[in-house]
Amino acid sequence: MCAQKTVLITGGNGGIGYATAAALAASPAYHVIIGSRSLEKGKTALAKLSSKGSVSLVQLDVTDATSIAAAVATVEKDRGRLDTLINNAGVGPTSPSLSVELLRNTFETNVFGVAAVTDAFLPLLRKSLDPRLIHVTSPLGSSTLRASGAPLPPFHTYEISKAALNMLALIHRDLFKGEIKVITLDPGFNATNLGGDPEAMRRGGGGDPAKAGEFIKSVVEGKRDADSNKMINEGGSIPW
Repeated sequence: MCAQKTVLITGGNGGIGYATAAALAASPAYHVIIGSRSLEKGKTALAKLSSKGSVSLVQLDVTDATSIAAAVATVEKDRGRLDTLINNAGVGPTSPSLSVELLRNTFETNVFGVAAVTDAFLPLLRKSLDPRLIHVTSPLGSSTLRASGAPLPPFHTYEISKAALNMLALIHRDLFKGEIKVITLDPGFNATNLGGDPEAMRRGGGGDPAKAGEFIKSVVEGKRDADSNKMINEGGSIPW
């Protein structure tokens, strides 16, 4: 059994996922597995992170059952267990469209992908003495904020998918109570390529993903375990 805690980050090749991988890799307590849909992008990320600590790569397309099964087999073979699964992979369409096609495509990654990956890795999480399941969400998925009339951008399919993810996370919390710690977190508005051009997002107030990575690292370390009934952010929490 590996002494280091093993953390798998879906979408770990870029943005907040990469920043989280970098933060965790800096600690000798963790082995970080970058889950990347694109092997080429994953290898680029791995090359940058390898000097920082214990890091490996697994090809993982959260919308592909074969890819998920192969990733589980690889992690089981190489590590024997999984201590933390960070469901970070996501798509962020900024169109106000409510077309069924766009809804389906968004849900495939942001909801169905999370459900599929979580279900597939449950046996390995259950082999950990201190398992954690972390879902990366957004305040745009807050039904309370939407109902309050708060000014929100019209990224409707993204909002709907994150609201569905929030409910999935709460159900995971109840299903795995006493067995797996389930945390739902908002990493904040960061300058990444999720919503378009990172430079444009930075000019619009987007934060440094490295700071979000440090926040998520603190959650992996257990510093927000008491807040499993909340949608947390760095400063506190957001209403469901």
